[in-house]
Amino acid sequence: MTIVLSPEQARPWGAASIKKLNTHYTYTLTHNGQAVASVENGGTGGPTDVRWHGLRWDGTPIPADLLTGPQAVYKKSLPTTMAAYAAWNDLIASLPKIEAWGSMLKVDTSWLAEDILNIAEIRKGISKKILFEIDGKEYGVQGPVTEEARAWVKRKHPNAVILNDLWGPVPAPRGPTLLELMKRVADEKAKAKP
Repeated sequence: MTIVLSPEQARPWGAASIKKLNTHYTYTLTHNGQAVASVENGGTGGPTDVRWHGLRWDGTPIPADLLTGPQAVYKKSLPTTMAAYAAWNDLIASLPKIEAWGSMLKVDTSWLAEDILNIAEIRKGISKKILFEIDGKEYGVQGPVTEEARAWVKRKHPNAVILNDLWGPVPAPRGPTLLELMKRVADEKAKAKP
């Protein structure tokens, strides 16, 4: 898997409602948390299809009177989709050629759409464990990714770089784990004994 986007370039983009079957996949492309396109790759070696909500293939808006039925919902989000479409094309234009398969290749829509999917899967994986790097070696600690977990890593390994922060937003804090609750109960029992 070759990721061409930097964490900063990838931050506004996301993939929701991911469905995979062998090499076929579909997902909803999001930009700044808003659904802006439907992405599909048939898994047959052809290009990835990105259908921008309320836009024609060339990026021009579909007239409002033609946005009927299920597409009527795109009328409200058309300005958001148009801004995302422009940002997508600017991003593609800004990316350098990548060396792959012995050639220098320009990143296109298919490549970028797959990159967003790969990054979404990385983000999902790092939501379940805290990953950090020390002197070029990666380590991971299973469990919820919380500020307490980050602080623990920094206490134990002050020169560690926490990799979770590179690829996604800090997840909202969750309630205590079962282990934490059990420890609290044990601590309270120990305090109650004379």
